Amino acid sequence: MSFYRELGRQAILSQVLLAAIVFVGQPLRAQSSADQSQLSQSALSIAPQDAAFVATSLNLRESWAEFLNGNFVRELMQIPYVQRLEAAIKEKMQTDDPNVAKAMAMLRSPNGKILMNIGSDMFSQEFFVIGGSEWCTFAEGFAELQAEINAAAGGGEEAMKEFVLGLGKDVLDEIEIPTTVIGFRLTSDANVRTFLDVLESTIRFGLGSIEPVKPFLQELKRNDLTNGQILTWTVNAEMIPWDQLPIADLTDEQKGMVDHLTELLEDRQITVSLGTIDNRLMIAISEEADVLQKLGQGENLLGHPRLKQLVAAAPPKMRSVSFTSAAWRAASYQLNFGNYFGNLAAQIGSAGKATTDDEKVTELIEQAVEDAQEVDEQLAQIIEEFDDALMYSYATKQGIEGQAWDWTKNPFLANAKPMSILKNAGTKPLVVMAVKTQWPKQLGEIVEDVIDMIPDYADRIIEAELLREEDVEHLELVTDKILPLVKEGIAILREKICPSLDKHENLLAVAAQLTTTTLGEDSPPIPEPLPILEIAGASRLSNRDLFLSGCEDMLELMNKVVVLVRELKPDAVPESYTIPVPEEESIAGGTRYYYNLPKEGLPIEGIQAQILVTNNAITYGYSTRQVTDMAEEKPLVTRPAWLTSDSEVAAVSYVDFAGLLAAAKPWITFALVSANGDLDEPLQPEDDFPVPTGNDILRIWDCFHAFGKIAGTSIVDASHATVSRWVWVSE
Repeated sequence: MSFYRELGRQAILSQVLLAAIVFVGQPLRAQSSADQSQLSQSALSIAPQDAAFVATSLNLRESWAEFLNGNFVRELMQIPYVQRLEAAIKEKMQTDDPNVAKAMAMLRSPNGKILMNIGSDMFSQEFFVIGGSEWCTFAEGFAELQAEINAAAGGGEEAMKEFVLGLGKDVLDEIEIPTTVIGFRLTSDANVRTFLDVLESTIRFGLGSIEPVKPFLQELKRNDLTNGQILTWTVNAEMIPWDQLPIADLTDEQKGMVDHLTELLEDRQITVSLGTIDNRLMIAISEEADVLQKLGQGENLLGHPRLKQLVAAAPPKMRSVSFTSAAWRAASYQLNFGNYFGNLAAQIGSAGKATTDDEKVTELIEQAVEDAQEVDEQLAQIIEEFDDALMYSYATKQGIEGQAWDWTKNPFLANAKPMSILKNAGTKPLVVMAVKTQWPKQLGEIVEDVIDMIPDYADRIIEAELLREEDVEHLELVTDKILPLVKEGIAILREKICPSLDKHENLLAVAAQLTTTTLGEDSPPIPEPLPILEIAGASRLSNRDLFLSGCEDMLELMNKVVVLVRELKPDAVPESYTIPVPEEESIAGGTRYYYNLPKEGLPIEGIQAQILVTNNAITYGYSTRQVTDMAEEKPLVTRPAWLTSDSEVAAVSYVDFAGLLAAAKPWITFALVSANGDLDEPLQPEDDFPVPTGNDILRIWDCFHAFGKIAGTSIVDASHATVSRWVWVSE
């Protein structure tokens, strides 16, 4: 078995870490954070202030050093199997294996050393991505073009041909190729300059004799600067040999479309720039050839008013910064969600118009498109105006902390003081997600308007004779019988369920304290109790009687649905069947309503579909232990350190990665025992490399406890911005 195939067969993660240590040599030393974290040296100082988005990762060498010196790697390297594996890898690298020898020879060559040095330097300081303002206009223009294409595509091939031939050059000219810069800050650009010289020589002399390539090589330009060196390669539409494309088999009509597209792309060009300026290695894609030279020339992002929080804080061990402009967020929404229903209606309508010229059908389609566009406009109004967003993180003694500002007013988030539902998270949950929401009035109005439209559209569809007789019956069934039930359900939610939950505080919790010692009669012996993942929710309750009344109405409605199903398909539901009333159990402070699940195939005790109602909250899930535990109000222990019992907060999150991994360990043990029997035996016969035993795998798994915990909060401040804070702590 080859060296590389054997590597893939082993424990991948541990070997990657070991290989990194072998190649790097000694663990990297953290550099002075005072030098590394100065924002004036970061990409924020060269990114234009009108950039669509910027993301940068800082102090990469320091981050890598902290990881290698952290609990995970330190404990991993103390495992005897990992030590044997490291020794085997080093020994293999010193053998005469031809694959290894070839790889090592390449790394020891002059060019190989240059590439290794560049690679090491690239990931030692800063990695960044800058998206120019053109991304916004590109997204907006592309969204409009995409909508027109979708509408034309619905009309079939002929409609698509007409659309393509009708496109004007001005349409495509408005969709500018967005400027994108990917870069790395270096300690020195000497190796990069040498590499660029070699790269240019290789391209020119290696490809210069190929005739079709010569026009492209003429556009390979070199620009030597006082502070760097840049290679640019520009490709324009005129350089493409359109007449040599394989279009001989196309019809005259199709050739005409190709010619038209060629005209549309006239004068369009794209430039790829690769170079180094001020010890930054960068690659840029743009329609402009001097993008890299322009960086840092005008007002930079560091002077943006939205970054004053970051500049004021200036944490000493920065790890990441990301900024998204209001213009890009608005354009992204437009590209992904804007006019969604209008575009869909236009596409379907275009297909309908292609099949008939009936005036009633045309009017129906036009009305549907108009109504769909109105829905899109109503949805767009929910978010009044998009604004900027900023997030940054920095290292601490125990892990990483971060803060974020989202200045777009969130129509779904509101503050609670305090957030009382946190008392219903249960005892030592592994995951907690809690939020206080608010629901924009427009959403309910949109839903009701759409439902009210259905009968009118049904009548017009029937009148236009668009359906077969049996389909007409189905449509009448929807409007006459199903729709009233839907409206009844919405009325129950609006008049009873939602008012009883008007605190709008909801929580999701995950635990793993329920265990089982059997998985059924045919299950192999279980060496230790297996934790069962428990997932439950909780909602703050303001009116218990109203909520229970709403539940009774919902149960009655469900039985009406059963009657309707039986009416439509008599054999689908037994004559005497009704939705059963849940069992009840009184507990301290409330009542538990539950359904006993079938015992067949479910040997785990304590699993029932249930909801527990107290005066202050409802808890619901499938674990009786967890639901009962959450119903009893108690202070939240697993929480961010800055969150107090009376804090004003809109959202709270907590994830215990170490606890989740620990809960999974008995299952891994069970799987290893079931598959291999003895945990001290290798999992397979050894070959060139040591093979782990089951206990080796379990020891490696234990190291992952270092992934620790993460917790965070969000609050809506006085300016309606959502301000978030989070922390990750290693163990």
